Parts: sequence; C-alpha cells; structure tokens
Amino acid sequence: MLVEQCTACGLVQLAQTIPAADLRALQSTIAYHESDEHLQEFVDQILQLPGVSQESVFCGISIYDDPLLDKLAERGYRRSWRVELERDLGVSAAHAGIETLQDCLGPQPAQSIVARHGRADVVIARHSFEHAHDPTRFMGALRTIGQPDGFIVIEVPDCVRPLEAGDAGAIWEEHVLYFTPATLQTSLAALGFRVVDFSIYAHELEDSLVCMVAVGEVAASTTAANLSIELRRAEHFVDRMLAEREKWLAVLSEHTRTRGRVALFGAGHRSGTFINLLGLANHLEFVVDDDANKVGLYMPGSRLPIVPSSRLQTDDISLCLLSLSPKGQRRVVERNRAFTSRGGMFLPIGVDTINLSKVAVHEHA
Repeated sequence: MLVEQCTACGLVQLAQTIPAADLRALQSTIAYHESDEHLQEFVDQILQLPGVSQESVFCGISIYDDPLLDKLAERGYRRSWRVELERDLGVSAAHAGIETLQDCLGPQPAQSIVARHGRADVVIARHSFEHAHDPTRFMGALRTIGQPDGFIVIEVPDCVRPLEAGDAGAIWEEHVLYFTPATLQTSLAALGFRVVDFSIYAHELEDSLVCMVAVGEVAASTTAANLSIELRRAEHFVDRMLAEREKWLAVLSEHTRTRGRVALFGAGHRSGTFINLLGLANHLEFVVDDDANKVGLYMPGSRLPIVPSSRLQTDDISLCLLSLSPKGQRRVVERNRAFTSRGGMFLPIGVDTINLSKVAVHEHA
C-alpha cells in the first residue's frame, strides 16, 4: 500500500484503491466492532439541528447506522429507514458490505432510492465516508437522498493519535481516507457543504469525529485550515513509523536471542498491517486467536499460522504482543493467567517497548 497526502488540504489517503470485489468478505464470520458509547450524546447533537422534530425523517445508509437509528427511536423519533444493498442497489453478492456500498452508491442510484423511499430530513453515514474511493460521488449521493433544507451527519475515525504515534496498524486497505478534525471539515467544504456542527468523541482505542453539514448550502470557503500543521503531521507519521520499525526489530531480535519465542494475539487487520509494514514476520512464531473460524488459517502477507491460545503454553512462548482493543486486552490477560504466572509477558503493540520489564510486572500483578 502506498500512502500519500493532498498538499492542498492536507488529507492523508491511499494512493491506490483495491476493487470492491476484492475487498468483499469471503465468509459471514468477519465482524467489525465500532464504539457506540457516545450514541446518547450523538442523538442529543442531532436533535439540536434546526427544524428537527419527531416528524422528521431519518435515513441510514448502512448497518453501522442501525444503533443510532435505534437510539433515535427510543427517544420518540421513529420515522426512519435505511438503505439495503439488495433491495435498493440490486446487490445480491454474499457478504457484501461497506466496500460494495461505496462502490454502488452514486447520485444516479440515489435517485432510484429516493423514488422508493422519499427524501430524508437527516441522512446518517457512520463509518462509511473513510471507505469512499470517490468522495465526490459518495457525498453527491447523500446530497441526493437528503431534503434540500436537510442535513447530512458524517462519523469517521479521528486519525490524529495514530498519525502522531506512527501507528502502522492504523493503515488499512479498506480505509482510503484518514481524517483529522481539520481535514474532515476542509474536505466537506471542498465538496460544497457548509459545516453546521462538529464534535470529537473520545474513546480508548480510537476517537470519533462527527460532522454535520447542510445539504443545500454551499460552503463559503474551501481554504485548508491549519494546512502546515497537517503537512508536518504526515511527515512526522512517516518518520515515527520508520523509527518504530527499527525499535520493534531491535527489541524483538534481542528478546528472541536472550529470552525466548514471541507470538502476537489478535488475527485482525491491524495485526496484518503491523506485521507486514514493520517487517516483523521473522521474529514471530505465530498469531494467536481463539476464534474457531480463524484457527488453521494464515495471516495475509506474512503467512504466519493462526493458532489457539493454548499454544502460548505448549510452544513455550515468553512474550505475546497484543493487537486488540483495550477491552479485548484485559479479557485476554485475565483468561491467560497460567501464561503470565509462569513468567510469560503480554505487551500491547502501542506500548513503549523500552519498558518491557515494567509491562511484564504490570500484567502479572
């Protein structure tokens, strides 16, 4: 994967996109977990939009919008519908998801959707804009679905933390666009939308950016805000990621030479990118995951085997890296006390590797 940056607005993005058909899941067991702790506040934010009432019509464009539509219904705002791939876009491919939605949804298909459902006062698009191969076409479709005096609500991951940390695991072939607060608002303004509200919701692993724009109003300006900051941030990301690569290679090489074998827990997309971009495959024995649908398969790129957590014991692993959510990390550590009680160490991949001994003591406590 090649990552580039727009010098006009500062947006970090993939230089090349992968065809939607190649991104489509091969089985139904693949799951995506998005943070929903902020949905009550999110609903409050939507209900403060001018003219929104219990008679307003809300539209979601993917399954990721269902939890928010449910929260609105709980508050009495029940007039809603959601785009469905097969019914509204004629997609019958098995396991089709966001990768297919962004490929099929454009202004012309949106006209057919409007003919079937009518226009929505508020169009909701959570965790989808960052997947858009053609942002102009994607947002044009949402504009078509919305009422001329309505609003579009966009939620995307906040990439400030991973960019500043040089987090290689944050790069993912399904995410084309890597937004910060400034580049999200600038991008939407460049596409002709006026931002009417903006919020950042903090989460343990990844913050969320929520931006609400007016459907029918054109932005007054498309000038990039804080462009120099964004340009420096991207340069820092590259420098930091290269430094992280050298650090990880040195630490894992030393650990395997002096203390024993290393594995990684979590056979997800973050693990794959982390291993491949940092070139760590030769320092790992295998990838651990207790999902029966993954055990017996191999990680893309590195071809490392995926095995159950029992192998931490039988294969005498001394260090296990953790590529999981904070909640998942706590759960894995709790379930594998036998591993840490014999001296095994767990280390989240975002932790400073210089403090390996401190991490070992902390996890064992």
